[in-house]
Amino acid sequence: MAGTVTKCTKDNTLDHVLTQVGDFGRYQIFIFTLLSFAGILHALMHFAFVFTSKNPGYRCQIPECDNSTSTTDLNEFHPSWLINAIPFTNGKPEKCQRFQSNRHNIPSNEYEHCDDDHFNRDVLNACDDGYVYDTDKISIVNDFNIHCDENMWMLTMVGTINTIGQFVGLPLAGIVSDKFGRRATLVWGIILGAIAGIIRAFTTNYIMFVVFEFLDAALSAGTFACVFILGVELVGPSKRVLACTVIASCCAVGEVVIALLAWWITSWRNLILVSYIPVLLLITYLWLIPESVRWLLSQGRSEEAKDVLRRVALHNRTTISEDALHKLTISEENAPRDSLYKIFKSATLLGRFINCCFCWITCAFVFYGLTLNSVSLAAGNSYVDFILTSLVEIPAYIATYMVVDKYGRRMTQCYSFLITGISSLIFIFADEENYHLQLFVYLFGKFGATAAFTIIYIIASEVFPTPMRHSMIGACSMIGRIGSVMSPQMPILGQIWQPLPLLLFGCMSTVAGGLSLFFPETLNTKLPDTIEEAENIGKHKDKNELLYLKKIMAGAVSKTSKDNTLDYVLAQLGDFGRYQVLIFVLFAFAVITHSMMHIAFVFTSKNPGYRCNIPQCENSTTESLNEFNPEWLTNAVPYTNEKPAVCLRFQPVNESVNQEGHCESGDFNRDVLYACEDGYVYDTDKISIVNDFDIHCDENTWKLTIVGTINNIGQFVGLPLAGLVSDRFGRRATLVWGMVLGGLSGIIRSFSTNYIMFVIFEFFDAAFSAGTYACGFILGVELVGPSKRVLSGTIISSCYAVGEVAIALLAWWITSWRTLILASYIPALFLITYLWLTPESVRWLLSQGRYDEAKAVLRRVASVNKTTISEDALDKLTLAEETAQRDPLSKLFKSPSLLLRFINCCFCWITCAFLFYGLTLNSVSLAAGNSYIDFILTSLVEIPAYIATCVIVDRLGRRLTQCYSFLITGISSLIFIFADDKNYYLQLFVYLFGKFGATAAFTIIYIITSEVFPTPMRHSMMGVCSMIGRIGSMVSPQMPLLGQIWKPLPLLLFGVLSTIAGFLSLLFPETLNTKLPDTIYEAENIGKQKKDPEQQ
Repeated sequence: MAGTVTKCTKDNTLDHVLTQVGDFGRYQIFIFTLLSFAGILHALMHFAFVFTSKNPGYRCQIPECDNSTSTTDLNEFHPSWLINAIPFTNGKPEKCQRFQSNRHNIPSNEYEHCDDDHFNRDVLNACDDGYVYDTDKISIVNDFNIHCDENMWMLTMVGTINTIGQFVGLPLAGIVSDKFGRRATLVWGIILGAIAGIIRAFTTNYIMFVVFEFLDAALSAGTFACVFILGVELVGPSKRVLACTVIASCCAVGEVVIALLAWWITSWRNLILVSYIPVLLLITYLWLIPESVRWLLSQGRSEEAKDVLRRVALHNRTTISEDALHKLTISEENAPRDSLYKIFKSATLLGRFINCCFCWITCAFVFYGLTLNSVSLAAGNSYVDFILTSLVEIPAYIATYMVVDKYGRRMTQCYSFLITGISSLIFIFADEENYHLQLFVYLFGKFGATAAFTIIYIIASEVFPTPMRHSMIGACSMIGRIGSVMSPQMPILGQIWQPLPLLLFGCMSTVAGGLSLFFPETLNTKLPDTIEEAENIGKHKDKNELLYLKKIMAGAVSKTSKDNTLDYVLAQLGDFGRYQVLIFVLFAFAVITHSMMHIAFVFTSKNPGYRCNIPQCENSTTESLNEFNPEWLTNAVPYTNEKPAVCLRFQPVNESVNQEGHCESGDFNRDVLYACEDGYVYDTDKISIVNDFDIHCDENTWKLTIVGTINNIGQFVGLPLAGLVSDRFGRRATLVWGMVLGGLSGIIRSFSTNYIMFVIFEFFDAAFSAGTYACGFILGVELVGPSKRVLSGTIISSCYAVGEVAIALLAWWITSWRTLILASYIPALFLITYLWLTPESVRWLLSQGRYDEAKAVLRRVASVNKTTISEDALDKLTLAEETAQRDPLSKLFKSPSLLLRFINCCFCWITCAFLFYGLTLNSVSLAAGNSYIDFILTSLVEIPAYIATCVIVDRLGRRLTQCYSFLITGISSLIFIFADDKNYYLQLFVYLFGKFGATAAFTIIYIITSEVFPTPMRHSMMGVCSMIGRIGSMVSPQMPLLGQIWKPLPLLLFGVLSTIAGFLSLLFPETLNTKLPDTIYEAENIGKQKKDPEQQ
């Protein structure tokens, strides 16, 4: 019987049948020729927007010079006289400004020369007479008048609209494909997309253009996935990677073709017609190519599947018996049918799906980001740039084909991501003058991104069961489009800080490389047809481990008695007695001090209001004594939104005359603007680094926002080190020395003499003190019993809010940022006394085998709390700890359920940090006139959030409370976007309600993380999760700059991320009223109901 089942399972699989008829024979080659043509056409359609919305070089038309009959440079883009008529920046003419002409009354045809004295170089005018272009190519810039920086978003938005269309179309294509077949979805999707594209070629305005760009992308979104699925499912396992490589290479060929066509064709309208009309020929594919055999079998259309296999055998000149076909279809008919929703009931497949989505987002973000930004590779010919970055994909595909079947999918994917990540980071520091080095590094990064994108398709097509494989690829690809939605905006992000896009490429690629190792290895395995087969890919059970688990369930292995656990002992001593209250007073001071150190950068780098000093008008020669907004100021300084410009002033008619506070409008030439050459006048007596390090004007604003990012990068570096140190040397030592060393770094920072020194010690301060809050939290949570665990977390968290309010009050009172740092950091030095005043964590002492010290701490708790505990109970506790199984940290990542838990924790941490700090740092917009009140208000709202968390979380449980908290923030952020700007109180309520939810979510994620991992690595896991979570807090200080691109964008990001995190929170196990796990096995089984063996 067993032998029969084994043989049937092996011989009746479709992979085995395909091997018999020919893995990649003549028939497959013929089909691949057709699929290659479809893949190339899809690439033409997909990348056409790069050239239809290409931004040509242009400048103002100078009619008196360009149209002059006496010049030999008639309408030339860069004539010799141009420098006299237009200002230049970095050797290039300004696009939308020109100098004012001095000869208005002379007809242009009487001009003999366009000399320097023909223009007033002190006055700039807009391009009222049109533009001259540096190319004969016509894009939508020409036809729809999309000129100047204020309209740049309309060009980058085309790529984003294209990707949003795919984002919408992909899930629909997946559903249609699983319902009506891969072939029909391929043919009708690409044809309908082509029709939308052809209509787009005749659009008359920008809105009509982007509407049909969206429809084109949405209708053809599933085309490439269908081509990929048809190819992968048609061939046998030995040639599956080759099939992927051939199809993927067609995309690169299509990219090169569209660039060559764009180089040759002048008009964007003709380019669309030439690229899209051939697509209509694909209607013939309904008769030329077969349907997927696997899909036909999964739909019960066995006869059609047999016909396809017979056709393959006939053309490949091989044979297959009717008996084999009959057994195959019988096996398929008897196979269990898995519904799509069952995937989300499987912890293993759910974790795999989440990992797939993140890796897909990274692939799309980096691949398209590097492709679309390739115009900076070589000056003068963007077509060559694009072709170069497209051609490098082909060797990447070939290398993938050669390597992936030798070293497996996981390792190749990991190395591909790391190649991209390291190359992107190296490119930031590459010498700009060494073009060939930059070229090599950039192309090497694109090489890795291409390989990673290829392999993620292979992995996704092999790790999910047949009935929902295409839907899963569609879902992953759809979510992955988040990356490609963001990628077209990278050039705008680069205007904020030039290396930022490549820094994002590097960080995301490196993280995705590590996560790739968690995929199962699918090399030389059959494609799974059921949920069970998909779950067990690459699993090799250890017989001894299975035997041990069976003994546990049967009661053969004795379990630790309930009264031997530390939680039970702490409950006897007093869950939260006098001793814990005393210790918490000390911890509260430490956390308040940590909070002041952590948030001080908000006020030390605060941007005060300022304007130009007007020496001939001010009442005093001392800038600090001058009035900020005197009555005469509107005569001397331009205003925007009723506020004086920060770095511009009007030219004085007579600079030598001092008006002594009485400057009239006639004293200034309002047509000429000057920079602030005589210093600045501030609207406050507060002194920040803006004053001391001369950080003024918009071009230097990034220096202020980057301080917060440097602070969080320091925490990102320090947190994992703090976790390792804490698990090795104890929570108390890490808390004390972290705070003291951080305090010393801050004190040194207060004496900084320049900006570089300031940010270096900002980094050291944050890195040293990064783990102190987590240490305080761990010491508090592990010291008390389970019934008061949430209360302890709430108290510690509330202290953080108190620290925020304290630093705001100090900043409001203290004038100088240097004095503010000293007042905030010197108290940290007193924490050296905590080495003697506070106890070490009992759980850590037990896990390190330091039983006598653990007993001494418990005796001290009993003594102060006036309770008793017998020596017998202490001996049993330590005996149970001595005999407990020790789990190394590496084992945690071998457990699918704990790995999924860890990934979920990281995402929720990132979201919490992003929301919490983003809403806090952006709070200065809540009320006009006093940013200190704004900050205090958003800090104080944390306290009721902590109290509400304490009350609710022990009633509703951790999961639901976390979910509701995230949804409160998400919904509030989205509502705030549409709230009436004039209704301040409504905006205030919605904003604070969102911060309330973010605070509650941040509190609960600490509780969850401290309860779902086993004791020996609990603090390391909290450190790792918190470290990865700092990605969110690194990004949050840049939100004000992102808001300059599109004002609602930060709140939109807050809303979307928090909503996603809310639903993911439901995947955590419920830890309400459970003991803290001490082993991997206990952690895996949190929340699982166990049956009594005697009742079985």
